[in-house]
Amino acid sequence: MGLPPRTWRVGVVALVVGCLIGVLGASAFGTSPREAAQRRATPTLPPPTATATMRHLTEVVQAPCTASAPSRDVRPPRVPKDRALVVTAVEVKSGTAIATGDVLVEVAGVPRVAYVTRVPFFRDLGVGDRGQDVRYLEDALVDADVLTHADSTFGPDTAAAMTRLLRDVAGVPRDRFDLNTSVSVLPRSAVADVRVAVGETVKPTTALLTAGSNTNTVECSLPAGARVSVGDRLRLDTRERTQMIVRGIGEGERGGRSATVAPLGAATPVPDGSALLIRLSQTSGKVLTVPAGSIMTGPDGATVVTVVADDGTHSQVSVTTGAVASGHVEVRGDGLGDGDTVVLNAIALDSGDGQPSSAPGDQPSGDQPDTQS
Repeated sequence: MGLPPRTWRVGVVALVVGCLIGVLGASAFGTSPREAAQRRATPTLPPPTATATMRHLTEVVQAPCTASAPSRDVRPPRVPKDRALVVTAVEVKSGTAIATGDVLVEVAGVPRVAYVTRVPFFRDLGVGDRGQDVRYLEDALVDADVLTHADSTFGPDTAAAMTRLLRDVAGVPRDRFDLNTSVSVLPRSAVADVRVAVGETVKPTTALLTAGSNTNTVECSLPAGARVSVGDRLRLDTRERTQMIVRGIGEGERGGRSATVAPLGAATPVPDGSALLIRLSQTSGKVLTVPAGSIMTGPDGATVVTVVADDGTHSQVSVTTGAVASGHVEVRGDGLGDGDTVVLNAIALDSGDGQPSSAPGDQPSGDQPDTQS
């Protein structure tokens, strides 16, 4: 039996009214699709920031090193033009320990006399000469017990010590140092190999013998701008941070410079392939610095830093860059001071607000880093 028409109509109306009430209730108390989408969206985070600080800047670079063969070849001295280059005496044999004053070999009656020193000599020395090379010579004479002290001045006492050292050696000046008749050998050296015999005719470039040392030295290629001198103390980039002393400076490969360095104090094994830590740049005092990632190029091409004020607003400050070291850049500019907050990732800002347009990986422009040590 069907429902009366009036009852059917009342039911339909009630259903429609209920749906309307449900929609209105959902609109009043539920979440709209737009709101739901906004809630699902990734929140906008403020850009990362850092603090401008006053600090010393020091740039340290690695100088690659290779184990050097601590040996030196002994070649013929210059002889009078009327004499043939013939070996007239060989005073040592393989394994002989070498000391200052030892005659190693003679060619045409002209000897080569050994001087134990870490740095080769480069000139003749006589009374009145001064310098580090005089000191090295005097140190060798002190070790040979013919001089009491070294003062870096070739005086009468040094000349007398040379005379005592060479009193039994023929064919050499006895009151001065003669480069032609001398041979510089490293400490703890011994004859590694004798390559000639008495009576043999040789050439000016012939290696007569080889003097080897067990001194643990390495040769390091110096980077451009490195101010390194004999006697400087540096460290290896190893776990032990072995302290090294520069024993000599010479020409390296490809026209550069190289340094001969050895462990300071007790002999320490130095692995081949080590690197020497060399300071290239150091500011004379504390300077204002910011992280390199905060240096940007503004819309007008100027080098800028974005500063965050206490109220959260951003402003650009034009800066000039200086020294660069350890990820920080020296900056100079009005409107930026110690303790100011700077933006690191300027690309996250709306460039329409007048913020820098370049990414944080861009290279800073302006002054080139100072490379003076």
